[in-house]
Amino acid sequence: MRHSTEGEAMTQEPFLLSGEFHYFRVPRAAWPARLHSMADAGLETASIYVPWNWHAPAPDAPPDFEGRSVPERDLKGALEAIADAGLTCVFRPGPFITGEWRNGGIPDWFIDRHHESLAVDANGRYPGVGRFYPVITYAHGAYMAATQRWLDAVFTLAQPYLASRGGPIDNVQLDDEPSYWQCIWKPLAVDYNPVLVEAAGGEPSRFAQWLLERAGSLDALNDRYGTSWSRAGDVDPPRQAMRDLAELPRFLDWLDFKLAEINDHIGFLHRTAVDAGVDVRCSMLHPYLLPVSALSCSRYVVEH
Repeated sequence: MRHSTEGEAMTQEPFLLSGEFHYFRVPRAAWPARLHSMADAGLETASIYVPWNWHAPAPDAPPDFEGRSVPERDLKGALEAIADAGLTCVFRPGPFITGEWRNGGIPDWFIDRHHESLAVDANGRYPGVGRFYPVITYAHGAYMAATQRWLDAVFTLAQPYLASRGGPIDNVQLDDEPSYWQCIWKPLAVDYNPVLVEAAGGEPSRFAQWLLERAGSLDALNDRYGTSWSRAGDVDPPRQAMRDLAELPRFLDWLDFKLAEINDHIGFLHRTAVDAGVDVRCSMLHPYLLPVSALSCSRYVVEH
């Protein structure tokens, strides 16, 4: 229900009754029957992940969206089958999809080529070792560039299928719970990637710039933390476990910085989608995976 302001009538948004259709896990010949079964069951919408590593298994070849290499890579055919079944579509191209799918869709070739884009902990180790999904530094230039190329390609394919052009896609979900994958609330786990915390070219680090903008000055920051940094380049995140409650403001700011990085990532994905011609509604599953932070994320999305 959409709440009204004074003098406005109460309006109600239609409820979207959707089911998952993982076309890449279903034999190509079975797509029409599966989709018609969904429609017969009363569903109105098919929600589809579009795995980056499935459609772009090699780094230097264009993505296969027509099933040239494997029939189940025929994304165009999947969208047409959804429309033929009388369903609309929630289009979910990632770049990260979770989906109990290898690397959450991040290609092996990208990780092999750009290992430096992974998040690291306070000791310089990769916190994602042994996890199902890689822990990516969202602001790393290599990841942003590769993500933009992927989204540009997949949205170019999707444009004729947008609802604004008579197609089935009436919602685009960007990414899937971006959150430094269950590491964000562990202060020393993420993200100490050099692009975030190391000064470069005489400029303070990305983290230091964010802190100084928030505090107003280096003196104010030293007063807040009880530190004695003499230069902006000295500003550093906490690297040892909290020993005293007086350190709490520093740790809370470190968490807020990571949330701000996720917000920046959300903004980047949305700008990329709009610039690629997406003119239907965009959505995102709650990104932080922190139970009390959904409202702050909603505020950011509305404001930006």
